[in-house]
This record gives sequence, structure tokens and C-alpha cells, in this order.
Amino acid sequence: MSVFMGNAYQNQMFFKLEDLTYKTKDLNDWDLAFDNITNDFKIVTNYGRNIFVARTDVLNRNELANINPSKISLKQWLYDFPNGSIDSNAFGDWTRIYNNKMPYHIIDMGRNLALSQRYYFVKVLEADEAHYKIEFGKMSESDSFQVLNIPRYKARNYTYLNLRNGQVISDFEPLKEDWDFVFTRYRFIFYIDPNPTEPFPYLVTGCLLNPHNVAVAVDTTTGFEQIDYLLCKQLSFTKNQDIIGYAWKSFDYTVSFSYSINPKTVFIVKNNKGDYYKIRFLDFYNDNRQSGYPKFEVQKIEH
Repeated sequence: MSVFMGNAYQNQMFFKLEDLTYKTKDLNDWDLAFDNITNDFKIVTNYGRNIFVARTDVLNRNELANINPSKISLKQWLYDFPNGSIDSNAFGDWTRIYNNKMPYHIIDMGRNLALSQRYYFVKVLEADEAHYKIEFGKMSESDSFQVLNIPRYKARNYTYLNLRNGQVISDFEPLKEDWDFVFTRYRFIFYIDPNPTEPFPYLVTGCLLNPHNVAVAVDTTTGFEQIDYLLCKQLSFTKNQDIIGYAWKSFDYTVSFSYSINPKTVFIVKNNKGDYYKIRFLDFYNDNRQSGYPKFEVQKIEH
């Protein structure tokens, strides 16, 4: 089957292998997502847009006026790594870092925006099993702010927030039991010349796993048809969210200037019911050679 990620890769498509269905959302509709499940109270930035986070030591909102976001050094701007680990997250393990007393964080909403629209501030005032209570607003209007309660819906991994309009979106993603991975644009961290030791965040398109009990193994030698249940029981699975990622396709910058697919790479997905599915990608174009149309083959692996 094939799906369409949008002309600007703006579609987030939450895919369920069991019945080969998906739900499509616009990644431009949210800025932050708040973890509903764990005791880490993880906060995720929108991985499909150029959002960055800077931590401050400011606890009093009146002191925000003393911060000029445009003067914050590049090294202070943080971002989420795509593996999903809280240790690689812009907000980090904030309940332990700050002993539950979060200082204000500055959000860079996009480096092409006007200054008046670009910077927001966010602070978590409370977080418990039932809700988050946050304070947020524009840095350009730091004397104006909103306080918002964000319920924790345990049936879904995250509750989403649009900082620009203050909208809480409880049903942006499907129920945590009802999807396996999401086709999306997201940020990957490269290390390239001329500074191979410096991280270079760049937007790519691919798949990220549902963090709720979905795992993947990768096979590049057996062949799609030969992968069976006995082999699956011997494979090593990981829950790293970017294990499928973007690298099932590669771009030729020298001759064709187009994407190609390696059909020998097979992903074996173990869903939250313990069933196995094998997937191989076939193309990234439609019949008119327009990109953004992942085409792939799926087969359930029977016992």
C-alpha cells in the first residue's frame, strides 16, 4: 500500500498494522506534547518543526523581561533526539533536575518567524497523576500569560498543546493500543564535515514507533519471503522510536537527485499484542514521480 505525507510532508499518519488503517493529522497543529503514562512527566517538542528549547534559572516571571532570547547562545538551544529517550530530550528529566520546581523555559517556535511571534515561555507549576498545570505566554508580552490545566489521559501516550492558540488536544494521536508507528517529518541529528564532532539537526521524513510496547527488529540478509515466526523468536528487538526512521531510503545528490530504496532491508514489528509483522519499503514516489508517497509491503507472520 501507499500513503501520502503531504506536499510539505505535513501529514502525521498514525498507522495500525492489524487492519492496515491509519489516521492523519497535521503536524502544524501542535507545539508541545505532555506524557500521560510515566512518572517522568516527559515533555516533547514538535519533532516535525524547527522548535528549540532554552533552559533558564528564572523562577519569577517578572525576571523574564531581563532575558533577550535573541542573545541566547546557539549552544544553549536544545532539541529532542528522535530515539525517544528522556535523557536526549530538550526539557530533560526536569522533575529530578529541578526537584519539581521548574524554572522558565524559552521556546523558539521557528527561526524564520518574526521576533514577536517566535519566542514563548513555559513553566510547569504542578504535575501529578491527574494533570499538568502550566504557565505560558509570548516573550514579547511577558507581562501577559495564561495558566492552563492539561489533563492526563491514560488511554493515550500524550496530550498535545498548541501554544499559539492555547488549545489542548487530547485526541491528536489514537488510543495507545490502536497504532504501531507514525509516518512523519522529524528531526534527525547528523555529524558531518567540516565539523564531524558537532551535531547538525536536520528535518527528515520517516517512521517513529508508538512508545507503548511496540518494538522492531531489522533484517538485511534473510529476504522478505523467508522471514518466518521461528526467525522472529531469535531476533533482537528494540523500542528506540527511530529504529525504522528515515534510512530505508537514500538520496542521490550527484546523478539522479532522487530517492532510492533498499528492498533488502526488512523491518519486523512486534505490536503491543505480541503479533509480528514484516515490512519492506518499495518506493517514495507516486506514478507521477512526486515524492512523499511511501509505498511498502506488509505481511503478518503467522505462528
